[in-house]
Amino acid sequence: MIEEPVPVKFFPNGLLGPGMQTYFDGFVLDMFGRDFLMKAPCLVKEMDWGGIRLDLIDKPWEAELGELLENWMKVIDYLNSSNVVATPVFSEDRDWVDFRPSEKWDVFLKNN
Repeated sequence: MIEEPVPVKFFPNGLLGPGMQTYFDGFVLDMFGRDFLMKAPCLVKEMDWGGIRLDLIDKPWEAELGELLENWMKVIDYLNSSNVVATPVFSEDRDWVDFRPSEKWDVFLKNN
């Protein structure tokens, strides 16, 4: 997942999660599947060029931080069910987050 339409080199843990606005295309879109992304619990838009855009919230500049985090958690929980996104591992006090690679990402890395 990227927030800008530029080439990206992913880390060994894979896709870390959505930004405020996240675009999906190419092999990443294929890994998730179009139907799966269209059902994400956020604002979803199919783009003219064939990609899909997810927005965590309609007007993020008007949102409270807690609302943004709550929406991010809903979306990451949904995306995690696909076994594509790296699994977040939060500290007990939730001050930091680490990630481990997903099942599908491990397969992708082995094949590329």
